[in-house]
Amino acid sequence: VLFRSLDGLVHQPAPLAAIRQRATELARQLGSKPSAAFVRAELPLSLYGAGLPEEIHSSNVYVIRPRVTSGVERHPNSHQRSMSLDGCGAFHLGLGEHKKSYSLSGDDGSEISERWASIPPLTWHEAVAGAGPWTVVTFHSAPDGAIINEQM
Repeated sequence: VLFRSLDGLVHQPAPLAAIRQRATELARQLGSKPSAAFVRAELPLSLYGAGLPEEIHSSNVYVIRPRVTSGVERHPNSHQRSMSLDGCGAFHLGLGEHKKSYSLSGDDGSEISERWASIPPLTWHEAVAGAGPWTVVTFHSAPDGAIINEQM
């Protein structure tokens, strides 16, 4: 239900256009930073208008370089929901024998379950882009400036 609600908000014409415009700017930035795996920008929650679930306190858009990983991290104080907007990749959740992979695609016609991943607090995770640039929209239960990022 939460994914369906967030998906509907992202795909409204105004937010979708604004997110794609920001992603285009980020892709240009990524092109000028050859050593960066990804670039990101915070999205104002007002972009989504009314109807944003009350447990959502921040949103970001990422553009991840083809065939690279974001690095392994976890957020002890935030539940992350991530959506593949354009391109494809995978989220690896957990470590070692407990690791699970979720392939996501932002292709037109993809089902919600093929676009979204839920990453509970304290869950180690990494994003790995496919053959092309991958645009990912995230929603967190903590405000952007308060999210704790623990990295391996």
